[in-house]
Amino acid sequence: MTGEFSEAQTREGAAPVRTGRTGGITGAPAGPFDVCEATRAPAREGFSEFSEPLKSARIIAVDIGAHGAAALLDGAGALLDVVDLPTLDAGPACRPEISPALFAGIVRRWAPARAWVEHIGPRLGDRPAGAFAFGGSKATVETTLAVLGIPFRSITPAVWKRAAGIPAGKGMKDLARSRAIERWPDRADLFARKLDHDRAEAALIGWAGLQREGMGR
Repeated sequence: MTGEFSEAQTREGAAPVRTGRTGGITGAPAGPFDVCEATRAPAREGFSEFSEPLKSARIIAVDIGAHGAAALLDGAGALLDVVDLPTLDAGPACRPEISPALFAGIVRRWAPARAWVEHIGPRLGDRPAGAFAFGGSKATVETTLAVLGIPFRSITPAVWKRAAGIPAGKGMKDLARSRAIERWPDRADLFARKLDHDRAEAALIGWAGLQREGMGR
């Protein structure tokens, strides 16, 4: 992925942030972890198999959206924690928006080595307001991770759902909860409510990301 380091982030003590051609923050390079799309990420030397640091390091996985969630897993796939994304009502319509400060607090507390973020693009039939809200959520999450120096990769719903055994299409929210409970039965209480499907999806995104790391993709 092409890009340049932003001038503001090259000062002493600041984490380097990679910017795209238009100057928007797209990720933060750190160590051997590539910042790129999971669906087309090239394999890198030393990345095709788990190394000991990757096995022991924590990862954060994010289900994008104003009603999304974030999950913390260790390198072996154990689920350590999962929370709803913190939101505040904002704007003239008082719509819920992810709070950068509160999300940053979660990331600092969890201290992950890297992150997997759900990649959702425009979808046929989306209303402009809804598409804008998703874009804003994605920008908030990725910018916060970049500023904190957490390298991240994106993974599409089709990829992580296939890895989790969830068919494409709508109406699969409860199936995500079922899959998460099956995979982490000792943490089933984290997915007890019907509205916990976003938590389940965040956890499964992290698990699918770990599988892709193991395949060097």
